[in-house]
Amino acid sequence: MMNTQYKKTLEQIPEFQSYAEQLHQLTRFWDSISTVGAINQDMLKGQGGPLLRSMKTTRDEFTQLQGQLLSSLVDETVSKVQSELSFYAQNNIDILIRNLFERTADVGFLATDTSVREFLSQESDDLGRSAMSQRLRAYTRKYSVYDEIILLDRQGQIAAQLDAVGNRATADLSMPERIANADGYLEYFGPTSLYPNRTDSHIFASKVYAADDSEEVIGYLVMFFRLADELERIYDSMLSPDDEVTLLLLDGDRVIASSDTSLQKYGDIVDSHDGTVAMPIQIRNKAYLSNTLGTQGYQGYEGLGWRVRTLVPLKGALSVKHHQDKSKAVSDEYLSKLVLSENLKQINTESTRINRKLGIVTLNGKSLAVRLEARTFMPVLEKIKEVGEEINSVITDSISQLNLTAFHSALSNCRLYSSLAIDIMDRNLYERANDCRWWAMMPEIAAHVQVMAEQIDNQHSRKRITNILQYINELYTVYTNLIVFDKEGRVMACSNPDFELSLVGQRLTDTSFVNSTLMINDEQKYAVSQFKDTVLYDGKHTYLYGAAIRAKQGGVVGGIAVVFDALPEFEDMLKAALPRDGEGEPLANAGGLYVGRDGIVISSTDPHFAVGSKLDLPTEMLRLKAGKSYEGILELAGMPMLVGATLSSGYREYKTTGDYHNDVISIIFLKVADND
Repeated sequence: MMNTQYKKTLEQIPEFQSYAEQLHQLTRFWDSISTVGAINQDMLKGQGGPLLRSMKTTRDEFTQLQGQLLSSLVDETVSKVQSELSFYAQNNIDILIRNLFERTADVGFLATDTSVREFLSQESDDLGRSAMSQRLRAYTRKYSVYDEIILLDRQGQIAAQLDAVGNRATADLSMPERIANADGYLEYFGPTSLYPNRTDSHIFASKVYAADDSEEVIGYLVMFFRLADELERIYDSMLSPDDEVTLLLLDGDRVIASSDTSLQKYGDIVDSHDGTVAMPIQIRNKAYLSNTLGTQGYQGYEGLGWRVRTLVPLKGALSVKHHQDKSKAVSDEYLSKLVLSENLKQINTESTRINRKLGIVTLNGKSLAVRLEARTFMPVLEKIKEVGEEINSVITDSISQLNLTAFHSALSNCRLYSSLAIDIMDRNLYERANDCRWWAMMPEIAAHVQVMAEQIDNQHSRKRITNILQYINELYTVYTNLIVFDKEGRVMACSNPDFELSLVGQRLTDTSFVNSTLMINDEQKYAVSQFKDTVLYDGKHTYLYGAAIRAKQGGVVGGIAVVFDALPEFEDMLKAALPRDGEGEPLANAGGLYVGRDGIVISSTDPHFAVGSKLDLPTEMLRLKAGKSYEGILELAGMPMLVGATLSSGYREYKTTGDYHNDVISIIFLKVADND
């Protein structure tokens, strides 16, 4: 029998209620027929006892199995819903945290910018403030994630900001104290008069020192992150117009962002509960399922402890969609291997066994009735057999429909997770395209490159560039090396000491990338290499990003190349996008790939698919348009799989403004059968 919890959940699943009612009616019919059989057992001349007992035993076995079935169906459905809720909550918060991690590096870099230090170390007039504002705008043109940057002097007064004319900001004398008390940098969310038109601002701030090795604080850098804008982009990428899911960003028990402000809005206070377990809650007299998850962190960074809550209407959330066909060529054997739990498999097997047993019982009963010439008892046996077959049919059909629903859901989820995987990649590589351009703007690097253009062996300049690159690389850990080269493509300095002897003084061998970088005539532009093996990455495949370094007068004097640590970074992105179970763990049969339009593997979570190898992919997938997806059943590496794929569409200005064209397809798959 089902406990109260299952009965309550069952009430929310009309399909399961229907199965329960059918089984209940069939069992009652069985009992009625059995009663008729018991009344008429005299015609069996005292030999019907064992037969009736066997029929009763079979009936009891079916009844017990029905309870197990309904409980298991509820378990499977609730587990599926919890997994889907966790997908939205976990990925919402983790995508945001990945973005904010980059901001912690930005503030550390910009606080050491030579022009910022020079500006804060001396008295500035309107002309100087205007020039500083112009420089800050040059930075934010590359990083549209900031809508304000403010420099404060030693006393906490505003020295410069993006808007050099408008007096939007006023002093916030508490800000220097907050920054001074922070360890390294300050991340703050709350009100500040530095941005008086906002109730809360999301700030990354740092002390500005007189020099790298100085402890003298000459001012403060305050960067305002466009949190609301970023969350809108996340909601747009994760939720489709027909989704009933609502995502809330929570600071403690307070809503600070919502994908549906008509349901919950900024400032609302919510009940406190965490975890992957879907909890029923009431909002304005309507029932919702909800779970709330915090971040898994990214490279040790966990932000301000924010969490994301997922809400979905209870009505319909637990429904089992009825599918007339599979819509794709897939056998029941594959389906069972892919989605059926062991428990449901056993129930299906047990139902078939009981029905076969009933067949033998009724067959023996018929033989007995014929031998005793009790032919009027035959209809009783026929009806019992029919009821048993109908019960088995209901059990089989209920499991089959749940299985088919799970199949369609799994196929759809592969597509959904593939869109997440490519979104994570586009967001990450957006940062790489911006990083190299930020660093190329550093006046000190340009000045030392100019010196070395005239004095190639100037060790002071080489050492200074090396120190700057090493400091930057410590902040931005996704690179294995940062390289500055001259107009001849000759390496002047690099951040990785393991490469210093083999690189410094040598010309870079990727002349196409070097030439593309040196030919850039606009500080908004950047260059990217082909994804290929390179000696700069120990012979492994990666991307190089580059930007031109300009002299103060404007001419190109060299370039900067950054070596992206593609192998672990891409694999980490794919792993972050894999389908997961109710406990938040990746499914054992799940895997992910990044491939080019030519089918060449860029990254893989599965050893069957080596980086650099070529896959035979369907034309429909290879011809996807930007942001579009594919789903289907494919055989890859000799294994049948459910596959979802999405073509990159870019993020913010990256790949959306004609700046760079490089189509990448993300593929998320579920193995139907493993041939290993």
